[in-house]
Amino acid sequence: MYKNHNLKIFILGMFCFLITQMLTRLPILKYIYSTFEYSIFESENKILTYILIALSAGIFEEGGRYILRRYFVKSNYTLSEPVIFGLGHGVMEVIMVVGIILYSSTDITVDIVWINIFERILAIIFHVCMTVIIWRGFILNREIKFLLVAIFMHFIFDYLIFIAPLLNLNFIGLYVTWMVIDLGLLAYIFKIKKIWR
Repeated sequence: MYKNHNLKIFILGMFCFLITQMLTRLPILKYIYSTFEYSIFESENKILTYILIALSAGIFEEGGRYILRRYFVKSNYTLSEPVIFGLGHGVMEVIMVVGIILYSSTDITVDIVWINIFERILAIIFHVCMTVIIWRGFILNREIKFLLVAIFMHFIFDYLIFIAPLLNLNFIGLYVTWMVIDLGLLAYIFKIKKIWR
């Protein structure tokens, strides 16, 4: 029964990414990108455009985690539960992102493969940590507060992609920054591990 519960949680995590990104956010953004109004808005408000794009990722993905946790998960209140959900979310993202890269790229080198593997590992760790934060909110009866925290952190994580050039960060600098964020989040999770319930 416990294994079945974990499998369900993992699959829900996969569906979370599929629904919030592939079936909703990305199609909406694709439509917006195709409009004349967007072209004008982006040319006049690049910084604001990047903020809105990064913020949309946080709203959709963290909102999805929140909704699925509230309405579709009969929680057993163990720390392993959000970890498994986050892994499902991250694995689905890996499948989609790597699939798109393999489909669209004609010149894939070993270096590109390893860089993408490292980047995906950082992303999976982040998804696990964000899921833990969402679950923590339910345990403490502060769901909305922790949801807003997760949205903000997700926004920062994604916004770094856009501001990295302004900070003179190459991809190595960006990945190191992401790694520092992940390590900080993991330290928080290990800190609350003993008082999870």
